[in-house]
Amino acid sequence: MQIKYRILGVSEDGHSAEIRYYSDVSTEEDLAVRDVDTGEIIRHSDGSIKTCIADMNLTFFDVPALTGDALDEYISVRAPAPWFELLEKIKDPAIDTSMTTLKDMIGVDYDVTIPPPPDPPTLPD
Repeated sequence: MQIKYRILGVSEDGHSAEIRYYSDVSTEEDLAVRDVDTGEIIRHSDGSIKTCIADMNLTFFDVPALTGDALDEYISVRAPAPWFELLEKIKDPAIDTSMTTLKDMIGVDYDVTIPPPPDPPTLPD
């Protein structure tokens, strides 16, 4: 699987950009937001896909903004790679990705157990 990205827009006021991530397995069409009534992909007037579920807004904290390989690396390392790996598994009929255990828990209230924070590191004497 190859994850890809495209910059959709830039906000100079927010020093950020809207990034669309997709892959050769989970294409833009697969990830496109669909009209709830028709099931059709929601598109701009030019026919391009308006929104995908993997679109993200990234803030660029470096000033001036990164360029070249540093910019590509910044965007690439923020790709939701584990999520794309999961989508690939879900599409593979040989892999059991059922959610039976969670379905059995629907509507039931559970107490949250928060683990204690880890002990601080000790300094040598």
